[in-house]
Amino acid sequence: MDLIATGATSRPSCEFHNNSQHHEPGLLMATYDTLLFFALLIFKYIRLIVQGLAYLRYRPIPIPKNPNLTPAAVTTVIATLGKSPVALFEGVHCHIQAGIQNIWICTPPNTFEEIQALSIEIAKRHDRVRIDVCQASYANKREQLACAITHIPEDRKRVHRIIVFADDDIVFPENTVRWMLAAFEKDKVGGVGTCQRARGVADGSPSRRIINSIFRDYIERRNFENLATLTIDGSISCLSGRMAGFRSEIVEDPRFLSGFTGETWNGRPLNADDDNFWTRYLLENDWSIKIQSHRECQVETIFGTSTQELWRFVRWQRSNPRSNSKSLRNFKNWR
Repeated sequence: MDLIATGATSRPSCEFHNNSQHHEPGLLMATYDTLLFFALLIFKYIRLIVQGLAYLRYRPIPIPKNPNLTPAAVTTVIATLGKSPVALFEGVHCHIQAGIQNIWICTPPNTFEEIQALSIEIAKRHDRVRIDVCQASYANKREQLACAITHIPEDRKRVHRIIVFADDDIVFPENTVRWMLAAFEKDKVGGVGTCQRARGVADGSPSRRIINSIFRDYIERRNFENLATLTIDGSISCLSGRMAGFRSEIVEDPRFLSGFTGETWNGRPLNADDDNFWTRYLLENDWSIKIQSHRECQVETIFGTSTQELWRFVRWQRSNPRSNSKSLRNFKNWR
């Protein structure tokens, strides 16, 4: 009986031993998750350190003493919905102050007459400045930019060397265009961007200031990442269309225009991601991209401060899968 009792009491110890073995896979999984977490954490901060060092090494291309290109060789193209004539007026004035004498504005049909009247008023104040307004069949930035390019007269196309795409809600210093042209002194440079910033809000409700700070932070982070990657390998994820210059031979090329207006996603026309398209186009056709980050080449964007403006981030994030999937298909984008 004692032996039987002893044997009975020995079973729990065996069962306890088996339970400890049963928990080993869970411990291994926890160890794996911990290692993965720290590996990703280390990668994140190594990446940040490398980007920071590259950012500090960045230097803009200085304006030469005797430049081959002047603002007279530039044509500005602006696509606008015409919702804010005051902002458009301010932006066009900046282009004129920068020395640009030829400006093309494309509108949808419903605001054509209003913007045309505004352009006539601006042109009256400035001698030797030509402002033309055309209308696309519907409101779409790609269609409007392409429409403006095709409406530029042949005599102007024979003269200009650079076409600047610009939004209708930006302001910038007088020497911005000259800084952009400095980068085009190198023959292989096909597109040039600018330093971006969001206009600050000095007063208003706390929610307005918070929304404004969100946009300002986003723009600053994009500046940081773009300058770092350009310094490291000469590549960039997206050349912002708020204000960017291109060699006229590139954007006037029928191949560019047909691809620009005919791009599709899942069989449907792609209306957004215009700046992602021309970034890929430049890289895939062996053109270099530069960004001129300098206090005299700083483009300020006027963002709204309502909660509805935050939907911009949804639209921007939605474009990433579309753009990335297209970029990965061509090894020239892998730098």
